Formats: sequence, C-alpha cells, structure tokens
Amino acid sequence: MKPLFRPAALLLALLLLLPLSGCAGRVTQRDIQQLQTAVDELRLQNHELSLRLAALEQAAADSAAAQEAAAQAMAPAPAATATPAPAGPYTLAADEICSLLLKNGMPVRTFYRYTESSDPDGLLGTQNGYTSRADFQDSEVEGVLGVVEVFTDTAMATLRSTTLQNAAKSGSIPAEAHRQFDNVLLRFPAAFSEEKLAAYEAAVQQVLGIG
Repeated sequence: MKPLFRPAALLLALLLLLPLSGCAGRVTQRDIQQLQTAVDELRLQNHELSLRLAALEQAAADSAAAQEAAAQAMAPAPAATATPAPAGPYTLAADEICSLLLKNGMPVRTFYRYTESSDPDGLLGTQNGYTSRADFQDSEVEGVLGVVEVFTDTAMATLRSTTLQNAAKSGSIPAEAHRQFDNVLLRFPAAFSEEKLAAYEAAVQQVLGIG
C-alpha cells in the first residue's frame, strides 16, 4: 500500500516556504527540529491512516465473500436429470400385440396364438426359441400371413431374424420383411408394400409405447 503522505517531500516544501515567511538566512537548529518533529508526526499519522485503510479494505473483501457465500447457499440446487428406463424387453404376448393392432385400426382380420404342440417351427418354449407366437391375416392382402414372435431378450430376436434371412437367401423359405423392436420380431410377407410396412411399424411402436 502506498503511503498517504511523503514526509521527505513535505519537509522540502516546508524548507522552501521559510524564505516566503520572512525567515530567509535565519534558519536555526530549533527550526529544523520543529520541522523534523512535524514530519515525524505526519509520518505517524500516515502510518495510522494506512493501517485503517488496510483494515477497511479487508473488511470490504470479507463482506463481499460473505455475501457471495450466502447467495450460493440460497440458490436452488439443480434439478436431477431423470435417466430414461430401457425400452424393453416387452412383456406383451404375441396375440396381445395382434389384438392391440386391430384395436388401433390396422386391417388385422384374424390371428392365431400357437402352443408348444401346435407351433410349426417347434421353437415355442425352447431355450433359443420364442416365448409366444401368433400369426395374423391382413384383410387387404389375401392368402398371406404376418407373424409376431416375442423372445426373452433382444439377442434371441436378432438371432432369429438373422437365421430366417439367411434361410430366405438360400431359398429354403420365402422372402420376408422383418421389423424388430427389442425382443419383439414381426415377420411380414414380401407381398406387403412399403407403405403397408410403414403403417404396421408405426402401429407397433404405438402398441409398445415407443417414441
């Protein structure tokens, strides 16, 4: 901190003022002592004022820090961001999905839920098979069936889709269009148009609560 007064400069000013007061050529030791005493007093006052100024600056800094801390304490805590739950696996059975598709306006005319004894592929209830399967007819396309298969997890549904696609490439089964939603696999005949496939995809998403 810079001193408020400069004693040496003040002493020089007082010495220069002596001739103006009629004391030129008559400066005595007493005059010098008086000036020195005055300078010492001013130096002491300057030191005291410096201490007071430093105390005021520290008090101001402490007050500002206290106000900032109080403002932070009163500020509301940021809201916690909820982590969305994973979409699947879905618990609806295959025939329940068909029923909801019908209720949502899709042209599902009839559907049939298979049992372990009636499942044509013999996968229902097996280790790598589906937990439920239902076939449905579309009233706008005669003679073909769509298939809904529900698995325990996504990996099983993906494996099933890959196996069927490879079989179709080899000519073992007719070509199909697949739409997979986590653990739910929908198999559509090749006769379905892209518009119809898109309509079914949107309807299934609504049934499963996706989006």
